[in-house]
Amino acid sequence: MKFKKTVVSLALALPTWPALATPNDDTLRAEMSQLVQRLEKLEASNRLLQTRLAEVEQEEKEVAMASRLEDMEIELLSLRKQARAIETVEGISAGAAMTMVAQNARTASTSPL
Repeated sequence: MKFKKTVVSLALALPTWPALATPNDDTLRAEMSQLVQRLEKLEASNRLLQTRLAEVEQEEKEVAMASRLEDMEIELLSLRKQARAIETVEGISAGAAMTMVAQNARTASTSPL
């Protein structure tokens, strides 16, 4: 029963709310101009943030490219060292031979005199 009374009282009060909620034109215009100014400030701030983000991304790309270039230079120096080592060994040749001498020892010839 209490719920029905609340619903009925709200239904009766609804037609009066628009009359209470309608501001005059000057107040509405002032609020609209404040909202427009706030929106312009937010858009300017957004553009500034986007510009800064683009700069940071560009800096990160440059750092990454510098790092890759440094890695490539180190690898190139390593390959050059290997090539120099191979060039110094190129003229040298090595050979090995194995000679086997077999002796047959006789018991008679090995006895002391």
